This record gives sequence, structure tokens and C-alpha cells, in this order.
Amino acid sequence: METENSVPDLYELAFMPGQFRCPKCGFQWSIQTINVAQGKIGTTEENRQAPDCPNDGTRMLHVTYREQLEAYADRLKEELDNRDLEKQSHDAEIRRIATELGIPWPCSVELIVSGIREVNQLAMRTKF
Repeated sequence: METENSVPDLYELAFMPGQFRCPKCGFQWSIQTINVAQGKIGTTEENRQAPDCPNDGTRMLHVTYREQLEAYADRLKEELDNRDLEKQSHDAEIRRIATELGIPWPCSVELIVSGIREVNQLAMRTKF
């Protein structure tokens, strides 16, 4: 019986056509050929050769599907973390406004909006 380690991971071995990454600076370059007449986008033998990095001259490496998927997953995690931080900041601002208006927390945004309307109406009535 073969062990799991004896079978290579095909995603790790398979290169994405025309995708290169600089091992030194991390720059990623996509080299594709567009053939309008045939309606195709792809790579040719010329653009399958690893170019030198335009930033530092280091020979770029082919990008595997696994590397690209891991990069996508990292980027998605980063965006979700940023969204969570923005939501926390937003929630803190709503809590501050609710406290200023004397609305018990937690409360709905609709309750805060109605409180702001009431304050605005009172302000308009008390103008001199």
C-alpha cells in the first residue's frame, strides 16, 4: 500500500501559464498573449520563459497553482480582517452616538436615526 507522501501534490507541481513571481521583492508578473483574430488569450513558447524582474533584475520563478491559491486565501483573509476592524470602529461610533443621545446600548441603527431626527427637530424649534 502506498503512503500519502509517495504521491506528489499536483497543485504544487503545476505551474500557472504565464505567471511569474520575483523571489527577492515579491513582484508578480502575468505575461499573456492576446489573439484578437482567434479570440484567444494564452501563452506562447516565448512568454513561458522566466523573465528577469523589472525591479531588481533577479530571475523570476514560475508560480504554481498552489502558490497562487494560497496568495488568494491570504488576501481574502486580510480583507476580511480589515472589514472586521472597520465594523468594530463603526460599532464604536454608533455606541458613542447612542450614548450621547441617551439611547441604551445595544440598540438598532433605526433607533439611533430616530433619536438624531428628534434632536434635529428640537434644535430647529429652539433656534433664536
